[in-house]
Amino acid sequence: ILNDSDPQVLLALQRAFAGTRGETRGDALEALVHVEPEPERLEPLAVAALGDTSADVRAVAVLALERIGARPNRAPAIVDRLVGRLADPAPEVRARSADAIGWIGIGNASVFRALDIAGRDTSARVSAAVRRALQALRPAP
Repeated sequence: ILNDSDPQVLLALQRAFAGTRGETRGDALEALVHVEPEPERLEPLAVAALGDTSADVRAVAVLALERIGARPNRAPAIVDRLVGRLADPAPEVRARSADAIGWIGIGNASVFRALDIAGRDTSARVSAAVRRALQALRPAP
């Protein structure tokens, strides 16, 4: 019997990610996000998915990066990648990126500058995510 983190399951999901497009590719990556016991192994897949033509796949890539960014040793580099996604063409990717930055909780001058710019987004969803990120990064008065 196979379990979620069985190497065969992980390999099948990685192959599905590599060999498919669109929704199926996103679904494979999302499944990996939930079952991979060592999320940093997903970084090459997540980085590849950031360049996908599908906004859904890019949004799942941000989810994977958020999970990797939970590791203190990877957080600064992951936040840098997420800052770049604040300019993604798709509002769902921009919003998810802002939320991920807030959740990881690392802010420096360039992060705050990027969030301030993203806060002027015409999408209400993105603006709300930016506000949440800024609240998470700035201590309460």
